[in-house]
Amino acid sequence: MSPDEAGSTTRARTLALRDVTEVDRERWQNLSRRALEPNPFLDPRYLLTAHRMLDGLDDIRLVIVEDGDEWIAVTPLSALGRFAKTPLRYASTAGAYLGRRASLCVPLIDAASPQRAIAATLAHLSSRASRLPGLVELTLLPADGPVAATLRSECARVGITVQERSRFTRAFADAASPTHAPEHLSGARRKRLRRLRSGLEREVGPLEFTDHGSDMTALGSLLDLEAAGWKGDRGSAKRKKPAELAWFLDFLAQFGRSGDFRVMTLRSAEYLIFTSLVLVIDGHAFGTIDAYDERFAAFSPGVLGRILEQQHLMADTTITTFDPCMHPRYVDATALYPDRRDMVSVLLATRGTSRVLLRARPWTQRMRARAAGMRRGTR
Repeated sequence: MSPDEAGSTTRARTLALRDVTEVDRERWQNLSRRALEPNPFLDPRYLLTAHRMLDGLDDIRLVIVEDGDEWIAVTPLSALGRFAKTPLRYASTAGAYLGRRASLCVPLIDAASPQRAIAATLAHLSSRASRLPGLVELTLLPADGPVAATLRSECARVGITVQERSRFTRAFADAASPTHAPEHLSGARRKRLRRLRSGLEREVGPLEFTDHGSDMTALGSLLDLEAAGWKGDRGSAKRKKPAELAWFLDFLAQFGRSGDFRVMTLRSAEYLIFTSLVLVIDGHAFGTIDAYDERFAAFSPGVLGRILEQQHLMADTTITTFDPCMHPRYVDATALYPDRRDMVSVLLATRGTSRVLLRARPWTQRMRARAAGMRRGTR
C-alpha cells in the first residue's frame, strides 16, 4: 500500500471483542451505516450483544482500519486449527459463532474509500503484528459484490495469492430486476397459489398482509407462533432457550430504535397465519426468521407468506435488495425467489509458507483427482 493510497492517518490493528470500548462501538456503528455492502450480522448491535449475552465469541478478533477518528474497515476473524491436513494454522470468518449464526460474512468496508480500506486490511494481515495466521479464509462473500471485486484487485496489485475455496448459489430478489415474484413462476404454479389462498380464505376468512415495522409486540407474536410449531416441539424455538431469547430481544430492541427491523404478518380476523422478521440496513433487507400456523399446512401458508413478503418489499421504493438468507438445500423455497446470488469463500495467503501452500494446492488437487481416477479405472 503506497503512502498516498493509505494516507498518513490510516492505521490498522487487531482488537478482541472484549476490548471494544464505547468509542470503538460508536465508530463501528457509524461504519455499519456507511458500508459498501451492508451486513447486519457484523453490526455491533448484533455481534457485541451476542458477546455480552452468549457463549462462543471469545475467539473473535476484529481487524480494523482507522482513518483519523473513523473506522473504515472491520473484518472479524477467529484463529482456528490446522488447515485441510496441512501443518499451517489459519484464521477464518467462520469461527465458532459466526460459522453458525451469520448468513453473510462480507466485511464492513467504507463505501467512500474501499480500495484504501482493503489495502490497509491486507497490509495488516501480511504483518506478524496482526497476531493472526498468514492463511486467511473469508467466507460467505457475494461473488459479484464490490467488496469481492476490490479484494481481488488489491490482492493482485500487492501479490497476495487468492484461491476460491467454495461457491454456491442462493435465492435473492433485486428491485432492479425486470421480473418480481410471483411473475417469474410458471402459469400453473401461479394458478395453484391462487387456489391455495382461496382455499385458506374459505377456511379462516379474508386475509390481510401487514408490515408492522419495528413493533416489539408483533415480534412477540412471531416468537409465540414459532414456539407453537415444530421448533417448539424440538426445543429449538427461541421461547424454549432463555439465553438466546434474551439476546434476540435485546439486539432487536437496539435495531428497532432506528427502525432497522420489520415484522410482517399474514392474518385473518381470528388467526395469525404467517409472520416473518427481516433486518433492514441502508435499503437492503435480510431474512432472519419466519413461522406459520401449522394447523393450516394444507394451504402452504409459508409459501403464500413468502411470496407476499417479497411483493411487499419489492414494492417499497426504499428497498433495493432482499436476501432471504436461505440455504440452497431448500430447493422448493428457493424457487419462490426470482433472482440468484453466488456466494464464495476465498483463501488469502498473506505471508510466509501460506503462499507456497496456495500456489501448490491446485497442482496437488489435480494430482489427487488423477490418482483417484486411475484407482477407479482398475476396479
